Amino acid sequence: MPHLYETLKSQHAAGWQFEWILVDDFSNDENQTVSLIREYAKTSPFPTKAIYFEKNYYGSRSVSEAIKIARGDYVILLDQDDSLTSQALSIFSKLIDKYSHTDKFAGVCGRCVDLAGRPIGTPFKWQERLSNDLEIRHVYKIRGELFQCTRREIIAKYFREAKPGYTNGWAWTRIARHYQYVYTSSVVRIYNTTNLESLSNSKKINHVENVFELYLFYVRNNVDYLRKDLRSYLVWVVHCIRFAKHSGIDLWTMKGNAEVDLKLLTAILYPIGTYLAKQDCRKGRVVAGRIK
Repeated sequence: MPHLYETLKSQHAAGWQFEWILVDDFSNDENQTVSLIREYAKTSPFPTKAIYFEKNYYGSRSVSEAIKIARGDYVILLDQDDSLTSQALSIFSKLIDKYSHTDKFAGVCGRCVDLAGRPIGTPFKWQERLSNDLEIRHVYKIRGELFQCTRREIIAKYFREAKPGYTNGWAWTRIARHYQYVYTSSVVRIYNTTNLESLSNSKKINHVENVFELYLFYVRNNVDYLRKDLRSYLVWVVHCIRFAKHSGIDLWTMKGNAEVDLKLLTAILYPIGTYLAKQDCRKGRVVAGRIK
């Protein structure tokens, strides 16, 4: 968080006006994070607000609670170990001014680099393009971390009702059904790929019922792109089987879609999903004490 704070101070010193809303999801570090947040709230040169949860919601409520007190027109979501590039807010602002008149405009989405400055994910073959997350992932086959600056009312609507175990991809997929971003090849975020406690690096699995719901959501909401990105679709079906096994859910009773026979795919991929579930148990990846 200190590095993030320094990059925000640099943005403020460059003349950009914004507010910072920090959410402490019941940090288990003997109040070190809480003390740091309180210090930032008192000394920050820009408006800073804080929210403290009395129990851990595993990130599922952080965005929805923060957005209730946000006042800006656009929102960016940052983890404590993230930071912005020096030109990030300038890039977002210029492209918002250029494209905000566009029908169903949600915001701007840029690229990420790691701490060493290496690009993360598949390179764009364009400088700017209007599209949505489903096309970007399935048609253009872009993999890896992207970073959005989104209209506040859209974040407020589509991040509601997130559950522990859901990733932000759940919301981006829902947004993609109704809105489009301008995707730029400009780098706007420095992403810490070395944090072993991050969701992408952690091997522990919490809230398996909710994780199952998440993958079933992906199966049902990405079927339009089945033929363009079969590999991703089959991976989601495998994970549906995997987490259905952990949750005691009978996947055979699940209905598919007019374009896909979920029972047929389940039958074909069942051995793989079952093997992964057994590996989870053997390696102690599944965490007890789940909440809904």
